[in-house]
Amino acid sequence: MDKQFKVYSSSAGSGKTFTLTKEYLKIVFTAPALEGEFRSDYFKSILAVTFTRDATNEMKDRILDSLSDMRDYLNGGEKPFILKLIVDELNEEYPQSGYTEKIISERAESIYYSILHNYSDFAVSTIDSFNQKIVQAFKKDLELPFRFDLQLDKDELLQDAIQIIQDKAGKKEQSKLTQLLVDFAFRRASEGNSWYLDHSLTSFGQNIFSEEKWNIIQNLSELTLEDFERLRKEIIAFNTKIENQVRELAQKGAELIKTNQIEAADFAYGNSTIHPYFNKLANPDVSILDVEVKARLSKLFNDNSSKWHSSKASSAAQQAIELIRPQLVDLHLQINSILQDVESDYIIAKELDKNIYLLSSINEISNEINRLKEEKNIVHISDINKKINTVIEGQPVPYLYERIGEKYNHILIDEFQDTSMMQWHNLIPLVTHTLSKNLTSLVVGDPKQAIYRWRGGKAQMLVSLPEITTAPEGSSLKDEEYTFKMHQESIALQTNYRSRSNVITFNNHFFNLIVSKLKSDYPSITQYYQDVAQNITSKAGGNVSIQLLNDKQQYADTSLYTVLNTINNVIDKGYRYSDIAILVRNNSHGVNVAQFLIEKGLRVVSSESLLVNNSEAVQLSICLLKIISSKDIEAEKLHLYRILSKLTKKSNLLQGKKYLDFTLNVQNSDLPTFFKHIKDEFNINIDYNALNLLPLYDLIEEIYNIFNFNNLEDQQIYLQRFLDIILDFSNIKGNHLLDFLTFWETKSDKLSINSPQSEDSIEILTIHKSKGLQYPIVIMPFADWKTTPYPTEKLWLEWENNLFPDLNTTIMGINKTTEKTLFSGDVYKEKEATFLDAFNVLYVAMTRAEEELHIIGKETKSGNSIQHISHLFNLFLNQENEDLHIDKKEIEITLDDENEPILISEYSFFDDVEEKVDSKKKEEIENYNLPKVIHSSSKSIISLKSNNNEEFESELSISELLSTQRKGLLVHKAFEKLNTINDLDKVLEELKYSGAITSNEIHSIKEQMLKVMDLEELKEYFLEGRNYKVLNERELILRPKRIKGLSTVKSLRPDRVLVKDKKVIIIDYKTGNNPQESHIQQIKKYGEYFQSLGYKEIEKILVYTEVPFCKIVT
Repeated sequence: MDKQFKVYSSSAGSGKTFTLTKEYLKIVFTAPALEGEFRSDYFKSILAVTFTRDATNEMKDRILDSLSDMRDYLNGGEKPFILKLIVDELNEEYPQSGYTEKIISERAESIYYSILHNYSDFAVSTIDSFNQKIVQAFKKDLELPFRFDLQLDKDELLQDAIQIIQDKAGKKEQSKLTQLLVDFAFRRASEGNSWYLDHSLTSFGQNIFSEEKWNIIQNLSELTLEDFERLRKEIIAFNTKIENQVRELAQKGAELIKTNQIEAADFAYGNSTIHPYFNKLANPDVSILDVEVKARLSKLFNDNSSKWHSSKASSAAQQAIELIRPQLVDLHLQINSILQDVESDYIIAKELDKNIYLLSSINEISNEINRLKEEKNIVHISDINKKINTVIEGQPVPYLYERIGEKYNHILIDEFQDTSMMQWHNLIPLVTHTLSKNLTSLVVGDPKQAIYRWRGGKAQMLVSLPEITTAPEGSSLKDEEYTFKMHQESIALQTNYRSRSNVITFNNHFFNLIVSKLKSDYPSITQYYQDVAQNITSKAGGNVSIQLLNDKQQYADTSLYTVLNTINNVIDKGYRYSDIAILVRNNSHGVNVAQFLIEKGLRVVSSESLLVNNSEAVQLSICLLKIISSKDIEAEKLHLYRILSKLTKKSNLLQGKKYLDFTLNVQNSDLPTFFKHIKDEFNINIDYNALNLLPLYDLIEEIYNIFNFNNLEDQQIYLQRFLDIILDFSNIKGNHLLDFLTFWETKSDKLSINSPQSEDSIEILTIHKSKGLQYPIVIMPFADWKTTPYPTEKLWLEWENNLFPDLNTTIMGINKTTEKTLFSGDVYKEKEATFLDAFNVLYVAMTRAEEELHIIGKETKSGNSIQHISHLFNLFLNQENEDLHIDKKEIEITLDDENEPILISEYSFFDDVEEKVDSKKKEEIENYNLPKVIHSSSKSIISLKSNNNEEFESELSISELLSTQRKGLLVHKAFEKLNTINDLDKVLEELKYSGAITSNEIHSIKEQMLKVMDLEELKEYFLEGRNYKVLNERELILRPKRIKGLSTVKSLRPDRVLVKDKKVIIIDYKTGNNPQESHIQQIKKYGEYFQSLGYKEIEKILVYTEVPFCKIVT
């Protein structure tokens, strides 16, 4: 049987995407399921799943470009390299077929056009996108709402849930929840932490969305707040019992020592053995877990021949020590016996005590999130895998995939090392279905580049194939191991096509040496790095350096100046700034590097510089939005003035005394005065009342027009992206301004533009974002990140126990103490996984370089403990490297504020290579610089309805809203909602809340409406208790007319109709001051309508609201 399940191990730079493209094309050219018959739409039978959208787009582009190149070759173009490779491999795999370059090129042309004409069937997508298609097709089976919104962002859901929980605190019916939050706050305060709970609850609540912790959290779902309160008391009682037993015995030992007048110095080793042992254990302020029995102390207790007294002890003290020695040994043995018997349970219980309040809150948070999802018809992206997985693992033959399995004959999975357990489990039935038909499927991955464990990625699944180690024994998924074992063929892509020979050689030596040194401490490293050494291509040359800085010599500042020095050296060689990438472990380092280099006059592209909110024009827009919404007005007025001064190159306007005077004026002036000052100073007219009535997108466009943002050429990419964000928000969330500002406050630090490719700028990015990319020059500063778990990290574990049988879940820290529990194996595995995470990040960073790699780290003391990545560089440099030329020298780095230069150690490699590496010739990219944001105003032709979508609300055009009749129209709008005069305040508040009017307008509108209702002809019709049936803005359907066999229906819509018995009063509001014939004819039509319904007494009143006055129409 042919091996149809191909597992590619693809090291960095080994042509992973090229291989995926080649294998995809081989399948589509041969159509294996059709037994030799070619069909141009066979691509519909192939499903390729990737990890990111960028990877999806790249693979689609590669496939289409390759097909296009082959098509062009057929028509006289250059022969693509991939064509010969495919033809050779196909003839080897199908020796009887006789494939030629002409046949394959003809098929390529046919497939190319077939894909373009059926692009929606081109099934190359992210795994999340594929799962969404399944969910849409099987909503009923998966018990999902018929219409739902897919939510990608968990933070918003989580923050809303926690806010609701905290809002419940203090309510009578929520006494248990209130007590939980109060006790938790007191506990945090007593430990010296902030009593503010938001951060703790939010951070802990993230676990709800974790695929790995989901099942464990479900174990807690049946526990109530009362259960947790009882468990907390039981945990405290258990811990107190153990501590009292130990302290009682320790107190006896301490009393013996004290009674016999023995000082600490009288004992052997003084303050480090017998005396502090008993005194610390007896002290209630010292945790008994913090008192260790180290080697010296252990010897004293266990070796009868050991000497207990110091050489300086008096003879009386020596005699006293020998006298009480047997008693102290016996007390120690009793203490040791207690701790040995319950040590594991006690440590677990102490960890539970630390975290019991968080555990108690998890159900409340989870329940609130579920309620919000149900209320808003939301399905979070994390729910999709769980829903599918529940079906997959619960069915021998998953019916969910019966139809899908017939559609796809080949499954290709990219970046397998980043795939989560549920994602893989959900795909297994599809993969094994293709293998059962003896058709090819494949996975591609590299465990060395597994850097997304925090997202659920499990690289162990890749190194364990064909075994499915994550499937439970006896499950239907576990049974599929046999299929994989029968079909699997493992293929290692060992040649690095990215880097020059010296860079590859250095990385081979470095990683091989580190793996050999650490394999006993971290056994899994040999599985992950078994094929780390790469073959070298013909690209000779390259350079590597390691620069180690003294931690005591202003490490952060020295690192920045070392980066600058390295950049200057590279530029002196003839490279461009755009050849350089600076890779950092976290965003904060990236921000620091970017700010430093900008101060030094260098152009950089970084995540910080790409933020939309980095644009001053966008900042000004947000300022004005906040002012319009009456949010932080005083601060935003000053901010707006400053930005406007800068954009208009009048930054000298706010200096010295003028700044103080202006600040005082801002605090004391109302908005009309402030905007008048803006008009006088900048010749910019802002009608903020008119702006307040525009829907969100049109409001932003109007702001762009007011400030002539179209003329700011360097801001256009930010302004266009901001419009896109506004449009997306409006489509999903609506047009409410305050909602958008809340959204912006939480998301503005994440919303960015795409990196411009035409600038000669240094790129600064995190190592995670650099994955899959490559650069001629890579500089890696701050190469000193931790390789061990952080103190705040927690391990979630299932715990079957007799101590607290209701609680079968525990969480604990990852440290030496928890290594003493029955979960020591889990603690060790987590430590190993944390190290591999850090080591893999290093591998990704060091394999991005094409020509030069420069590492800037920290000097460390030699020792066995590997706590930071810098320890690895020091370990490497302290070993014999016979095959590497290492040139160590001290170089001077001068800081701006220092007279004396700082010496750092630089280790250069391959300096014996004389060949100079030519500057990277970048591919020329045709760019179109958008000179201005192009949009068309629709004010005069589009009419809008308020986002409340009320059934009988009248429509107002934008042009009317911006006219001089604006106040009259707002009065009209308020009358639409008014039944009696008693409703006036409520109606105006509703309009203010909906954003139709501002707080400043309420008084004048109310005053005008009271004048109207005080008119003699109208008083009666707005009073409470007059028993009129009030109909505001009700549509009146006229009798249909038939024209040429077709029925036409027309309607009327009077502003206000009052009905009482057989009397009808019709009121129609108008702006302006002069009654017009059209107004009279319109209200007469309303009267005729009611007359046709049999009403005899009809009163018709036109109301002109601006003056105001009435006209009775007869």
